[in-house]
Amino acid sequence: MDNTTQPSFEVNITTKHQQFIVSRGLYLTISISRFIAHGLVGVWIAQILYNECLHCKDCNVVVTVFLSLISLGCFANIGLPIEKFSHVKIN
Repeated sequence: MDNTTQPSFEVNITTKHQQFIVSRGLYLTISISRFIAHGLVGVWIAQILYNECLHCKDCNVVVTVFLSLISLGCFANIGLPIEKFSHVKIN
């Protein structure tokens, strides 16, 4: 048996990427729904973080950091410029 054996099935070299074509209304509906869902989840987690974790002296630091990162991730997904908030000076 030699090392240059051909596969038993035919390989299509000119395969193109598959594209899903959706209507503009469906795309806008999905985009707006995703925007609202990420906003609601981010606000909900931030509210839990503020009301239950930040005022509790016995809360686990890992849980607090994890919840804050998830909340920041949700806010970043809806388009808030999180990186610009680090340069804010409060007097």
